[in-house]
Amino acid sequence: MSSIVSVVLRSTGTVNKVPGYDSYGEALPYLFDALDSLAVRIGVERPSRFVFEEPTIHGEPRQGTFSEEIANRIQRQPSRREWHNCRDGLSTFDGLLALLRNFSAEERRAALSATRVNEEAVIQELAAIKAILDSGTKRNDFFRIEADS
Repeated sequence: MSSIVSVVLRSTGTVNKVPGYDSYGEALPYLFDALDSLAVRIGVERPSRFVFEEPTIHGEPRQGTFSEEIANRIQRQPSRREWHNCRDGLSTFDGLLALLRNFSAEERRAALSATRVNEEAVIQELAAIKAILDSGTKRNDFFRIEADS
């Protein structure tokens, strides 16, 4: 079973849907390593920093919740529980989206080659997250990225 992540705003405490997007969050778990590298390159916060993790995820992932590959990535990350200012997340996801959109097709393929995720799916996913964070920024809200079981 694959993992899906969602953006949760503190003001609502629920997963946020994005008008104009059927869904989002299916590609992001596979993108953290590549996006983190790109974030360092452009001087913004690493997207993996925004992931909220239940303490029970470390140690033993809940059976069937994550693929083995995703569970291993999560276990390598330090536990994160805090909320983050939407403005900080917007800076990260807007910067990454702009970078990938400005890349040539060849540069984009090279940057995302290890992810095995369709390049258009990456762009759509980042745009959906950016839309949520833009809305949260306007309300001076906080967010975190959570894995759905």
